[in-house]
Amino acid sequence: MACSPKRNRCLRQSLAIRRSVLGPYRLDTAQAMNDLGNVLSASGKRSETEQLDRQVLEIRRRRLGDTHPETLKSMSNLAVDMVDDGRFREAVLDAQRRVVGPENPSTVMSMANLGDTLSREGKYRDAEVLQRTALATRQRILGHDHPDTLTSLTQLGATLYEQARYPEAEAFDRDALNGRRRVLGPEHRETLNAMVALANPLEAQGRLAEAEQLIREALRLQLKVLGPEHPDVLLVMNNLAGVLAEEGHMAEAEKLNREVLAVRTRLLGPAHSYTLHSADRLAMVLAMNGAFAEAERIARHTHELQVKVTGPDHPETADTKYTLACIAAHTGRHDEALSLLREALDHGLRPNAAFGMAADPVLKPLHDNPAFQSLATYARAR
Repeated sequence: MACSPKRNRCLRQSLAIRRSVLGPYRLDTAQAMNDLGNVLSASGKRSETEQLDRQVLEIRRRRLGDTHPETLKSMSNLAVDMVDDGRFREAVLDAQRRVVGPENPSTVMSMANLGDTLSREGKYRDAEVLQRTALATRQRILGHDHPDTLTSLTQLGATLYEQARYPEAEAFDRDALNGRRRVLGPEHRETLNAMVALANPLEAQGRLAEAEQLIREALRLQLKVLGPEHPDVLLVMNNLAGVLAEEGHMAEAEKLNREVLAVRTRLLGPAHSYTLHSADRLAMVLAMNGAFAEAERIARHTHELQVKVTGPDHPETADTKYTLACIAAHTGRHDEALSLLREALDHGLRPNAAFGMAADPVLKPLHDNPAFQSLATYARAR
């Protein structure tokens, strides 16, 4: 749950006093930085959290050495902040395995974090191996209802979802949600996130009413607990817009997408990966609603930025190329659409999108095209 302004002020005052009285490089000062970083992370303030975690790591390296457990814990914290740096996380995991052992909680945390990074990069099979190992270890050592075990359930569920293994993903996500409700209560931030996670495989299996009900309830509680501009709230609004679009409620879906895009542009900037994801979702909704010119303008600009920001082979870059293919298909440019789809498939398109391509209604103009049918067969076989 987000940190209260009063607690935030108290932690900042504590840090300022320790820096003034003890000096900037004392371990007690590092602990105060660590405490403040934890609550900032819970509030979604990732940039400031990373700055503090870097300072804590520097102090602990200087005072304790590179192999001390507290230093390794700081490395793990920084690895959480650096969500796109898989090599750093691999180095942290290797060091922890050597120093504190493969089943130490810090080692398992790094294993889970690396699995999460690999999943974000589209390396789902490698991610799944690490995540299953982390889950089994946590269940054995920590128990089935420990918060870290429940996090492993959610992470594995997300990886299975990306591979279009929806019933498996639903089972893990449902276990995670039930555990969060038992341990944390119905309004805790992690419980609400688990509700949204479960909605994803439900939506993918066509159970749209169930998915919408979960997402709306999570959004109602998140707005009360976190406020309208918290990153979790914006993510849920995006997800709700997707379900509404599938149900044909295009006006409400477009309104939500535009709201999220405006807030993310203001808070994160126009080139942030989250902002670009929102832009792609808006373009798709516009295309589904027949506003092809605006949709294509937004999607092309988004794709150009994604190539620079996340790279040409990132799954979200491929998502936007898929959006461009849908627009081309609906505007009579079938050869261009097929070419864009093949490029998306060969450059990072998620397995769940590839698996569902043959029956995707947004590609309906291509469904009777033999070349599309061959491409869909190729997509399922990948």
